[in-house]
Amino acid sequence: MMRLDRIDVEIVLNMLISRGSLTSTKLAKNIYNVKDRRKLQDLDANIRKKLEKLVRYGILNKSVENGKFVYEIAKDRVFIGFKTEDGFIFIKV
Repeated sequence: MMRLDRIDVEIVLNMLISRGSLTSTKLAKNIYNVKDRRKLQDLDANIRKKLEKLVRYGILNKSVENGKFVYEIAKDRVFIGFKTEDGFIFIKV
């Protein structure tokens, strides 16, 4: 069973909004809005752990661009769902 917390969901939402690949540092800046470099490094390490979990779950893909690991939504596996009065509507990302 997948267990996602608030930060996992924020990562996925950031990935959906960006419509491209992001590094862990860019995600940490977007999610935590921190200016202090040391604090950002700690938060970046936390984001990397969560990104690896999302890659294992098949939600994100990981690749290398310009010597940096980047992550993007696994478009072939991720759908967005909406609950309606009659049931659910799912849209492929």
